Amino acid sequence: MQLSQNTSTKILKSLAIGITILSLTSCGKPEAATTPTPATEAAAPAKSDAAGFAALQGVVDKTTAAVVAKKLDVAKQEFDKFEASWKPVEDGVKAKSSAGYNAIEEGIDGVNKGIKDKNEANITSSLQSLSKAIASLPK
Repeated sequence: MQLSQNTSTKILKSLAIGITILSLTSCGKPEAATTPTPATEAAAPAKSDAAGFAALQGVVDKTTAAVVAKKLDVAKQEFDKFEASWKPVEDGVKAKSSAGYNAIEEGIDGVNKGIKDKNEANITSSLQSLSKAIASLPK
């Protein structure tokens, strides 16, 4: 089947317009969220656990150093970073070890209470508990 020159031009123009419209309408829109499959859920935490736990321990270490230096304002600033490090690994920890999860949550509460009360002994004790809980998490 042969198309006339005029028909071919019209088809090409229509395709070009369609592609342009499709490109413009999809610009700036976030991609649709995908539902994680069991395979992707299992793979993602395993890849990030070690780095996530190291980040948590790093926050605990920096907070501890600030408390030892008697700089509670700095300790608060450092510990405020804990949540950002905890969030990516929290669900994985909860799934693998409810005891570990609970120990970390208790440690977080203890440190925050100690900072609020300006009680260095309680902060230090809670940070030690938190460090122990992080170290005992299943890898």
